[in-house]
Amino acid sequence: AAAAAAAAPQLVELVQHQGLLTVVDMAGSERVKKTGSEGLRFKEATNINTSLLAFGNVVQALANKQRHVPYRESVLTKMLESSLSGRSRTALLVCVAPEAEHAQESTSSLEFASRCMRVETTPT
Repeated sequence: AAAAAAAAPQLVELVQHQGLLTVVDMAGSERVKKTGSEGLRFKEATNINTSLLAFGNVVQALANKQRHVPYRESVLTKMLESSLSGRSRTALLVCVAPEAEHAQESTSSLEFASRCMRVETTPT
């Protein structure tokens, strides 16, 4: 009987986990007047600001638990949809500058981070 038990096939359960890591450096709001951007740099600053505005709209909709979340407003928000849609662990790092000349931008960044903290996700 012991030999029969030893010869019985062993069942092995395989569990597969899948993950996605998305790292985005969103540069920061570009103050065109302050930086004196022109030409191509001006266009890039405008694109950054447009993407950040769309991202802010998505965060606001999620924080307010609105039915419609405007993920399709920009390439950035489309790309981040899976990270922001509620089933992911998401982290946001906000960098600020301690100098008084950057106080307005730092305050704006911290206020945005505060809005982001109101977004609730349920990781699976």
